Amino acid sequence: MAELSDESDDFRRLWEDQDVLDKTHGGYRLYHPRIGRFSLDFRALRLPEEPGQLLVAYIVEPGSALDAALRRLEEATDG
Repeated sequence: MAELSDESDDFRRLWEDQDVLDKTHGGYRLYHPRIGRFSLDFRALRLPEEPGQLLVAYIVEPGSALDAALRRLEEATDG
């Protein structure tokens, strides 16, 4: 970090500002050896009464090919 600050006025200014926003939604690309590559959307919610806690929900479209693949994976690991 010190080297970046020394080399870049922009980096130093941005680092000092620490103007970081929570990411409340988006997507993750994942890989599982049995079902391959897939993406999951997510929504994140900070709980006002518990500032150190974050609730994250991953969303799969019901009836989608990914939904079916994840259900097969779940069934295979239940036994």
